[in-house]
Amino acid sequence: MQHVDAYLKSTHANPIAREFLEQARRPSFLKDHDWLREHRPWVSWQGVRYRCVGASTLGDVLLKKAHATGSALYDYRVAIEELSDWAWP
Repeated sequence: MQHVDAYLKSTHANPIAREFLEQARRPSFLKDHDWLREHRPWVSWQGVRYRCVGASTLGDVLLKKAHATGSALYDYRVAIEELSDWAWP
């Protein structure tokens, strides 16, 4: 599994992924939390669309089901290389 930070430094990183995840990986006091809430990109994983809601310090990406309800921050933790079709909301 490629760490999300290594992916963001690579030349083949998706521009949408780079913009969102670089903001999401900042220390909490440097994040623009309002911007992150308003700009959660859509991604495809295993043929299904999800919202990307962040990245963990372990290097995986956090996904939320499109129509999920409840208080869970995320539904899945996946490797960055498993995601495709990044798009802004």
